[in-house]
Amino acid sequence: MDDATASEVLVFARRASEQLDGPESSSWEDRPEQEHGRLRAAFDHMVKSGHDAQALELAACLWPFQFDRGHADEGRRWLEIALARPGARGPSPVRATALYGAGIFAFRALDQAAAQRFFDELLALAGALGDDGARLKAHGGLSRVALRRGDSATIRRLNEEALALARRRTVPEEMASPLHMLAAAARIDGDFEGAREYYVKNLELNRTLGVSRWVGTELLNLAAVDLLGGHAESSAGPLVEGPDLVASRQDHFLLPYALAWVARLRLARSDPRAAAELLGAASAQVALSGMAMDPDEEPEFQRSVALCEDVLGEEEFRASWERGAKTDFAGAVALARSSL
Repeated sequence: MDDATASEVLVFARRASEQLDGPESSSWEDRPEQEHGRLRAAFDHMVKSGHDAQALELAACLWPFQFDRGHADEGRRWLEIALARPGARGPSPVRATALYGAGIFAFRALDQAAAQRFFDELLALAGALGDDGARLKAHGGLSRVALRRGDSATIRRLNEEALALARRRTVPEEMASPLHMLAAAARIDGDFEGAREYYVKNLELNRTLGVSRWVGTELLNLAAVDLLGGHAESSAGPLVEGPDLVASRQDHFLLPYALAWVARLRLARSDPRAAAELLGAASAQVALSGMAMDPDEEPEFQRSVALCEDVLGEEEFRASWERGAKTDFAGAVALARSSL
């Protein structure tokens, strides 16, 4: 690949980055995957040719695509390579975006130290740039590190500040992460009704904005708090819509959560065999995504596993689990749909 072609690929990546979180996202969701070979070749060319700023921007543009589509190891590697390049170390909004992505991938890889380091640098960079948007991302990232250690007070403080700042800036899409994390703080404190209120607000906001990633996320979270709060049948509505959004976006990150909460519904309906199959599929999809489950989700997943195994016995549980674990992405989506 030559410099001119690599520059053309970067223009495409910028356009994809703009579209994937917007109302036209559905028409763009497959295009980076179709161009994946050229994107990889462009990144390699930029690094080898010393085009450090371009490499950083390409990695910063593409990490959400890599996150959703099961390319987490690649996304993390690109960001860490690009951030370390000598020509990419100056303060810039692009570096801020890359630091946020690197922190999210580190968090998902259970690397708390690296996540803390990236988000701390992002917060300092936001101050140096006077960039409140970057500061909001830093607060979101640091609150996820706090979530991993169960620190709801820190999550609440960071995101109350972030939500107030987003409202002052009158940028509605910046309210999504603070609302989501305030729900997480309530949830880990056992306040499922409080969590539900925040999830509903975020769902309504993102339906209005047309951001399908957040719509899918909060539908599954609403189902989760209904199930955790003892309202199993209320969870069925959000769960019906969730797998369809996962399928339409080919969202490898969200699929395990959809499977896990449909499994919990099957348990509530006294169907542990179906639940065990769904949990096996969820576990396999987590492994394929390359990212750990959320710290407020993993304990409930393990609780569901233990309940199934206790009811079925080891041999029958294992047979159902392995049947689910053999499904691919499309098969896992079909399993979730057919289990509702």
